[in-house]
Amino acid sequence: MFNANLDTLKREVDELRKTTESLRVENSRLRDLLECFESPAFEMFREKVLLPEMHRLERLRMDIPSDQIMVQERVVGQWAEANALATQKEMLAQELELNVVRTNEQNVLLNRAEAKLNREIKKKTGD
Repeated sequence: MFNANLDTLKREVDELRKTTESLRVENSRLRDLLECFESPAFEMFREKVLLPEMHRLERLRMDIPSDQIMVQERVVGQWAEANALATQKEMLAQELELNVVRTNEQNVLLNRAEAKLNREIKKKTGD
């Protein structure tokens, strides 16, 4: 009976370790993805072009000749892409925060299970 409990605790600890490690790998992946957004060029484009020029670009299409519409569409396309990237960055940051919380919770569970396993082992060896 005691050995069965000990084996069950060992399996639980092993599963918790695997889950904790997978969460750490995921945290690392998310941090690497977020670093891609820390580009000075992206921030410069956002500050110098994206925010100040968007209102003008929205109205520009009504004022330009039809042969120049493609130029405006390209700029608006770049704006939309930059906007999508900014949204993706925010989502990644939120996902990373959530993953950090999950990892912390997982570490608490793992520590408890390891402590319980160690107590059981001490009981057995102490008998």
